[in-house]
Amino acid sequence: MGDIRLETKAKYKKYYQKKGQHRNDILKDRGVLFQQLALEACLVNALRYIGFESDKIKLLDVGCGEGASLAPFLIYGFNSDLMFGIDILDERIEEARRRFPAINWICGDAAHMGFPDEEFDVVLESTMFYAISDQSLASLIASEMVRVTKPSGFILLVDWRYGVPWEKEFRAVTKRRIKRLFNVGDETLIEKTFNGALVPPIGRFLSKHLPATYFLIQKVMPILVGMKLVILRKSGDNKDASF
Repeated sequence: MGDIRLETKAKYKKYYQKKGQHRNDILKDRGVLFQQLALEACLVNALRYIGFESDKIKLLDVGCGEGASLAPFLIYGFNSDLMFGIDILDERIEEARRRFPAINWICGDAAHMGFPDEEFDVVLESTMFYAISDQSLASLIASEMVRVTKPSGFILLVDWRYGVPWEKEFRAVTKRRIKRLFNVGDETLIEKTFNGALVPPIGRFLSKHLPATYFLIQKVMPILVGMKLVILRKSGDNKDASF
């Protein structure tokens, strides 16, 4: 698989050179706002569905980047002492520590995490598997996510279900791929799925030019929903024991 750090750094450098440095900057790109709102809405709906006392939950974000995907959990009342993020790029972890110093940030390989077995109540990933085209690497990371999740704990997958044929470095996170990666039916079960952001060309256009129509389009044209949040529950005998 080569040097994963160098490959990951090169991939994101190429991405931002192509798309622009402010591609995901909510203040500088008007196309981002409603995409982000749709993401947060599906996350809130997922957390409501799960139902638990948020301040007692031990949470891990795998492939946390600069920490943006964990930021909403602070607002939702999660205990920062019980929040962890891991990413392979040290410059991203440094930025996450600068922005959100109360959270526990770790620079490390998600395919070989140093956490004990069954350590976390909730394990999260956000648009990470879409950026991993190497199926062997994706399988290792998925296995690690299952390993560190408590029995009957939850894995939240927030990712893109459509790929782009001419961008081979990205790979759609389809239901079939999820079933294979997470050994659904044996090690995990699919609990629920929620709709998130629209496919980027349409979602960004609506966010910028026709924001009042964004969530109407999301509801009446589900085929245009590009991002899904899938809740997996790890198999276990004592359901909800951690909550």
